[in-house]
Amino acid sequence: MTIAWALRTAHESLTKKKIPLAHLDAELLLAYILKKDRPYVIAHNKDTLSLAQFNQFKALVKKRAARMPLAYIIGTKEFYGLPFGVSRDTLIPRPDTEALIQQVLEYLSRHPKVRNLVDVGTGSGCIPLSLAAHASPKLNIEAFDISSSALTLSKKNAKALSLNKRVRFAKRDLLKGVTTKYDVIVANLPYLSKKEYAFAIKHFPEIKYEPKSALLSGTDGLDLIRIFMAQAPKNLNKKGAIFLEIGYEQGAAVTDIAIQQLPKANIWIIKDDCGRDRIAYIQT
Repeated sequence: MTIAWALRTAHESLTKKKIPLAHLDAELLLAYILKKDRPYVIAHNKDTLSLAQFNQFKALVKKRAARMPLAYIIGTKEFYGLPFGVSRDTLIPRPDTEALIQQVLEYLSRHPKVRNLVDVGTGSGCIPLSLAAHASPKLNIEAFDISSSALTLSKKNAKALSLNKRVRFAKRDLLKGVTTKYDVIVANLPYLSKKEYAFAIKHFPEIKYEPKSALLSGTDGLDLIRIFMAQAPKNLNKKGAIFLEIGYEQGAAVTDIAIQQLPKANIWIIKDDCGRDRIAYIQT
């Protein structure tokens, strides 16, 4: 059983199940089994696998064929150039969210006097830890989540990235009961509507493995954003900023919600590379 033969059979199996980029997933799964990187697998395609290795590989291919996300199978996902451990207790970090990191880092570079920041609904910790890796070490960063399991994972990621002294994690229900005022508040909260969630489950079966509570937010997808925006003003310093990831058609609705809570604030809706609403930037 050569690597080439194993990859070919896996590719055939995954293709039958209409897995996108089946060849890539097969290579990454085998690299995970062999504890090597993908280039190694490609370069050593004539090497042979032991029976144990092949059986392990076959078992993982079966999971992927059942539409389990690759990140959950191998337990990691790269985000903003860093490896993050993931589990089914948290949402898998999305490339779209990297735009949020970029916007916040640009803001921090323009406002060097910013001294504290909080990430609300941190999940795997990918947002605060990515910021910690690139922002000034003088920036105090906190991160909140209501899920104990998510916090366990985020703290584990912080330690693995040697950033555990840069970010403080705490169990909080959004900003409920928080008395600290922050220069910057960042959040990527659930924002799918019931209709969008049903569509996603039908067309992207991998989503059924992710926690529903990390995706769905009421009938119109804005339930948690409304609660968050009602809380945020009391925790935001004067001349502070809020950065909020939003759904692709939620710009107008989120702007209205923000105006209700912060009528004197400046509000911008930043679009992604495809021209879709992606980030609400609110500055007081």
